[in-house]
Amino acid sequence: MANLKVSQEVNLGLAGIDNVVEYRVIRDGLTYKQTYADLFTYIYSNIPLPTLQQVLDNNHDLVNGIALIGTSAGLLQTGISVNAFGIDAGRGNIGNSLNALGFSAGFANQGIYVNAIGYQAASSNTKGYVNAIGNNAGLTNQGDHLNALGFSAGSANTGNKLNAIGEQASQGNEGNYVNGIGSQAAIINRGSYVDAIGYQAAASNLGNYVNAIGYQSAYENTGFNVSSIGYQAGFLNSGSNCFFAGYSAGFESITSFLSNTGSNVIGIGYLSAGGNTGSDVVAIGQNAGVSNGESNSFIISNSSLPSFATQVDAILYYTAATTLSTGCTYLYYIQNSQTIGAYRT
Repeated sequence: MANLKVSQEVNLGLAGIDNVVEYRVIRDGLTYKQTYADLFTYIYSNIPLPTLQQVLDNNHDLVNGIALIGTSAGLLQTGISVNAFGIDAGRGNIGNSLNALGFSAGFANQGIYVNAIGYQAASSNTKGYVNAIGNNAGLTNQGDHLNALGFSAGSANTGNKLNAIGEQASQGNEGNYVNGIGSQAAIINRGSYVDAIGYQAAASNLGNYVNAIGYQSAYENTGFNVSSIGYQAGFLNSGSNCFFAGYSAGFESITSFLSNTGSNVIGIGYLSAGGNTGSDVVAIGQNAGVSNGESNSFIISNSSLPSFATQVDAILYYTAATTLSTGCTYLYYIQNSQTIGAYRT
């Protein structure tokens, strides 16, 4: 059947071809009759049909727990239970149980139990138990138990037990047990046991046991055991054992731009304890304790403490008031005695 020349006297169309239809074979000047059944037998016996794995790019395997689809996907990879889909996905991988989807996802991965979705997600990752979703998420990660969601989230991380959600969240993190939620939350953080929620919350933080909620809350904080809630609360704080709640609490962001440096400080209210240098300080109210330098102080903002000429004036005022909350004590300042009074309801 080699070098055959096939022709048909009548065009039957595909529907007209069956095992009994004959055609002519011209060989060495001689004409032969032959059925299509013989032709099909020859094709099946001498021309191998491609398998599905041969149809796929680079003859990638679909057996033994390996599924590779895409140019150079899984090239030179040696891991077990690997699924790689995309150009260079899983290329050079040596880790087991890898699922990589996207251009260069899981490229040169060394970790086990890794899920990488997105361009270069978990590429050059060296640790296990990693979930990286987003372009460059978990890129060059060196910490185990990483969950990264967002562009470059958790990339260049070296800490263990990290959850990073948001663009560049916890990028370059070095701390352990860190949660960074928000764009650039806990970025370049070096402290451990850190919870950061908000844009650049706890960014460049150096302290351990830090809770930061709000825009740039605890930004570049260096103190330990710090909780800050609010816009730039605890911004540039260097004191330890501090609690700040309110807009720029612990940071005078209007004129002096000074941050708190004292330890054991509680600042509640707008700019409270901003620029404070004293330790063991409680500052409550708007601008309470701004630029305070006295330690062992309990400070209440004048704007939060009503003032009366005498005790009698205060009692008359509160007795006549109809908007007081029941079951409470109202504090006030008495001018003639320079003391603090109280009215209970």
